Amino acid sequence: MNKMMMDAASKMGIKIHQGFMTLGRYDAIWISEAPDISGPMRMSMMGADAAESETLVATSYEEAMKWMM
Repeated sequence: MNKMMMDAASKMGIKIHQGFMTLGRYDAIWISEAPDISGPMRMSMMGADAAESETLVATSYEEAMKWMM
């Protein structure tokens, strides 16, 4: 991720933890953290006219088990 994208992510409250270049359906995967889904959704839409993206929301196993009880 270039400096311009990192600055934009920071302004949206997104913390980028890691990035991976991949082979297959997508060219890159970014592991990030944000207070809610709005920042990552806005970030993914920034390149929507030139690229395809998918935003996945993840939680820990322990947190998911709390929701199940």
